[in-house]
Amino acid sequence: MQNLVSEHILTMSSREIAELTEKHHHHVLRDDIESMIVDLGEDPEEYVHFWAPPQDGQQYREYLLDRDHTECLLIEYSVVHRMRVIKSWHEFEERASQFPYHKRILKLYASLPNGQKEHSTQIDLHRKRNRA
Repeated sequence: MQNLVSEHILTMSSREIAELTEKHHHHVLRDDIESMIVDLGEDPEEYVHFWAPPQDGQQYREYLLDRDHTECLLIEYSVVHRMRVIKSWHEFEERASQFPYHKRILKLYASLPNGQKEHSTQIDLHRKRNRA
């Protein structure tokens, strides 16, 4: 699961988790997600994704977690932060369900060779948060 999507799996990025839980992204990466994945006996590299913000184009590391791993991670967080992440998942699933073609797009994206995925424009079916 090195990319935004794998087959039909919706994911939440470590950046979004950091924002929703009001934590620094590097703490979420290292202290929370990497520890959890290792404790589960899995390889953290399977969840790595690189993204490049448009302002500098430099690539940064993040993790993309499926719902199960996101929920597992939430056990460590306060109830307020857990609820923010849960609501964000519900909003995302609701939006994704409104687009019946999204599964075809996700499958097409997942079938791209890794090099093409990393260097192509990201298909970001993640939630675009409305900032007030």
